[in-house]
Amino acid sequence: MKKFHFAAALLLTAALLSSCNEKNPSQPAPGASQSQPAFLEKADARTLALAHAGLAEGEATFTEEKLEAENGQQIYDLEFFTNTAEYDYEVNAITGEILSYQKEIRQQPGSEPASSAPVSSAPNASSAASLLTIDGAKEKALAHAGLSADKATFTKAELDYDDGKQVYDLEFVTGTHKYDYEVDAASGKILSHESEMRQSSGSTVSQPPASSSSSAAISLEKAKELALSHAGLSADKATFTKAKLDYEDGKQVYDLEFVTGTHKYDYEVDAASGKIL
Repeated sequence: MKKFHFAAALLLTAALLSSCNEKNPSQPAPGASQSQPAFLEKADARTLALAHAGLAEGEATFTEEKLEAENGQQIYDLEFFTNTAEYDYEVNAITGEILSYQKEIRQQPGSEPASSAPVSSAPNASSAASLLTIDGAKEKALAHAGLSADKATFTKAELDYDDGKQVYDLEFVTGTHKYDYEVDAASGKILSHESEMRQSSGSTVSQPPASSSSSAAISLEKAKELALSHAGLSADKATFTKAKLDYEDGKQVYDLEFVTGTHKYDYEVDAASGKIL
């Protein structure tokens, strides 16, 4: 009789185990590996961002495409621009969800919206679709200041945004004065200007900023040539957005930034030796 009860208990236990397995068919077997979610390809993330922005692939130039972790999730950080706007997107690297985006309007002559702009901008509509170059902006600032190029040393020349439009921020010095100019990158108009006397104790030693920049042997234009050469580019293939003489670790360096249709470059050039830092 005891054998009968023992056999019955075994059968009941087996039946219960079988019933549990049927109720949980999706539970993986012990030791089985669970598949990891696959990341989107970078090209797919680009396509999603462009589609959200209403752009085709050929209408935008990407300046940053980076996969990074943020708030416990993997995201693609994308930056790109067109002739009229700059975009910054964050895309979930697994689901493709647009997590955040930002659009900044670029005011530039020759673009499509310019055809409906006020009449005052009409002269620019027939001109080239590019902005005024840094050299062109420098010429206008020098002319406004009544100086020739050989009488001034530029310490800053940078393309920037101010009140929603692109402007060149220029700083240059002579032996006696310091100048600060803002030039509209679209029209070439002088937006603001300022000049001040340079402090001097009356001795030649007190005026090294002007002489030191010239005695550095490397001019701003030469530094740009060296950077372009190192990047394997010619001057007509790149647009400088920043060209500034600065101090770093006690020495003068040129801080340069320029872009092509597909890449963005950032260089530091030793103002004394011309060495790429």
